[in-house]
Amino acid sequence: MVLSDDPLDSATRAELESRLAELEAERVALFDWLKKLGLILLGVTLAAMAIVSTVFGAEEDAYFVGIAVLLVALVYAFHRISKLRNRGKAELMGRIAQALGFDYRLNAAGFPLEHFRRLGLLPRFDRDNLHDHLSAETASGERLELVDAKLERKSRSRKRRGPQYRTVFTGLLLRVDAAETFSDQVLVLKDSGMVGNALGGWLRSDEPVHLESTRFNETFTVYANDQVEARRLLTPTVMQRCLELDAQTAGTPQIGFSEGRILIALDRGAPSFEMPQIWQKWDAAAFEAMLDDLRYALGAARLLGRELAQPEPRETARSGSA
Repeated sequence: MVLSDDPLDSATRAELESRLAELEAERVALFDWLKKLGLILLGVTLAAMAIVSTVFGAEEDAYFVGIAVLLVALVYAFHRISKLRNRGKAELMGRIAQALGFDYRLNAAGFPLEHFRRLGLLPRFDRDNLHDHLSAETASGERLELVDAKLERKSRSRKRRGPQYRTVFTGLLLRVDAAETFSDQVLVLKDSGMVGNALGGWLRSDEPVHLESTRFNETFTVYANDQVEARRLLTPTVMQRCLELDAQTAGTPQIGFSEGRILIALDRGAPSFEMPQIWQKWDAAAFEAMLDDLRYALGAARLLGRELAQPEPRETARSGSA
């Protein structure tokens, strides 16, 4: 499937713009309320600190009280903001997905993340957060799934107690049924340099494949159990598509051909399908950005040059909140 410049019909677009206007009114009301709450809490906190310090003579306790009040207020404010942004995203993405024939779930539980890990398409991680699950059965019978993923690795610090986590991947994971079968596993991974490739190669049972494109070989390292199969899949056109995808991605895409599916990990360095921040205006640019993210993902899914057929849009009844 390739999304046109304007894949939404006029009725769907009008519905989205109407719902966005309602969400924008909610955003403005919440933002104004938070600003007022912040001023009130600041005054209350300063007064409480002054009372504790002056009356009880406990200056250190006064600072503790002030920090505790501010932390509770920040947690509550973050909860209210996240709740509104997630609701807005679920409503807009759900409507866009329905119009284009996709199933959408804000929660991505059940996505086969282990398949990506097993193929070595992801950096080592200890904690994952998957959301925005989009799936479709296209008219030509191909299954497409994609999720937005944030992966974190555990680390320890001498200055802080307990485990700390740092983000090692923020981007999209795609799993697409191949339009043609392939008999063996082929991996297209980020090139790690001469030393890195040599060290990694000692731990692998498959073999590196050297292809004709110098630029491709400088960007990717290909491993396969069957050299002939790898060369059949990675034609000059497919190699060029991989390079174009690399140019559009924050980190080099990791690609696997395995078990009749194409798996693609795209580290974009930022989440996809997100609502604007609470201090930004929520207008038509919000769902246009979501469409851009979807165009990018579907462009990556066309790696082998086979168009994904446009599925029939699903019949949907308008909800009372839409």
